[in-house]
Amino acid sequence: LGGERARDAYRTLHGLLGAEGAKRLRRSGRRLLSTYVERVLYGERARRLAPLEELEATADPQVELIAAFSVLHAAQAERPGARVREREVAQWQRER
Repeated sequence: LGGERARDAYRTLHGLLGAEGAKRLRRSGRRLLSTYVERVLYGERARRLAPLEELEATADPQVELIAAFSVLHAAQAERPGARVREREVAQWQRER
């Protein structure tokens, strides 16, 4: 993760903090990044599934509803003026 820039940063930290300090900082950064990415993904999942949970739908109908929504969303995106409608839906969802 980070490519050449990350390697350069690690070398700089190694020079400033020593081998152990750089390793600790790297492990800590990796843990923090993993934690926050996981929180974002779970939060997004919860946000998207909230309407289904309000319906108290079991797993099978949820899968069918999500698949149907995906098909409708893709078809809607291909229609003229789709971006305008998308913004209207997003605004409506925020206001709810």
